[in-house]
Amino acid sequence: MNLDKVLTDYRGNRWIQTSVKKSDQNFLNTVRKNWTEVSDDDIFKAKKIVLNAFKDNASVRGSPYIDFIHMFNSENNYFIQTNIYKEPIVLKYEGECDMHLSYNTTYEELLQFI
Repeated sequence: MNLDKVLTDYRGNRWIQTSVKKSDQNFLNTVRKNWTEVSDDDIFKAKKIVLNAFKDNASVRGSPYIDFIHMFNSENNYFIQTNIYKEPIVLKYEGECDMHLSYNTTYEELLQFI
């Protein structure tokens, strides 16, 4: 795991930041843009890329946004920067996320919560 840093938001919640390979970010961007058309294998591969970044082994669901993917389960939330012109950052929020995101939310706007 390429653990870059641990962040704490204003409410004391812990966010872990790491990164993935640029080629993985490109793949995740393609999955995000074609969310309803990609194969189950592509969705599985996308989940595996994100979970492997944290050495997690869990079942997650996901939703695409403007320039990121949100994957989640009852224990953790993962936010994946898919804009290929930005750093391939992945954030893990430990705990149940009570944020309500619009599908028009950008990754930069998400970072304002931290």
